[in-house]
Amino acid sequence: SSGINAEYGGGKLVEAALSSRNPQLYNTLALLFSAIPGTHFSRAVFAKIAEILAEPANFYAEGWSSAAQSILLLTHSFFQHCKNDAVDYIHEFINENASHLQTESQVVYIFKLVSPFLRQWRNATQRKQILYSLYQVMFSLLSENSASNPDLFVDFMYFIKYIYVGDEFKSMLERHLPSLPTNVASKLKFCGADKSD
Repeated sequence: SSGINAEYGGGKLVEAALSSRNPQLYNTLALLFSAIPGTHFSRAVFAKIAEILAEPANFYAEGWSSAAQSILLLTHSFFQHCKNDAVDYIHEFINENASHLQTESQVVYIFKLVSPFLRQWRNATQRKQILYSLYQVMFSLLSENSASNPDLFVDFMYFIKYIYVGDEFKSMLERHLPSLPTNVASKLKFCGADKSD
């Protein structure tokens, strides 16, 4: 697999930033890192996130570990300053790490990672690829009937539909509805409806 790993360039920079353990420095460091040509730093950030996601102990019902929270803060600071091409890999990252997104807490973590920046990224194709990957992750979680708060994901799907994609994900929704618990499927039936329905 070509999945993200710690061998990508920039890994030492990420570790150095996180070792400061000072969230106030993250924005300054992220601004500097966003000026690095290419995607070395962004891929190193994603490598660290993949490492965090692969360890279930970082995620629990009440919140996330300090390591998970630190990389989240650093990533948000980086996203504020980076160019669009630095985040081109997000949808592939989600797909490649889908096997690690098995709990509600992990999926919400990914929401928290990208949701604040969906409007900021002006590349519509890139944004839809990210949202498509998020839909797939949500369907996988909901189909297992393991979410303690399925309405959270139902609401997010409607939000994506009405704010970003319209009816473009209709066929995917219709394909997954039969695999969802009846109570969840009934709440999503209008998410797949055409605007004229």
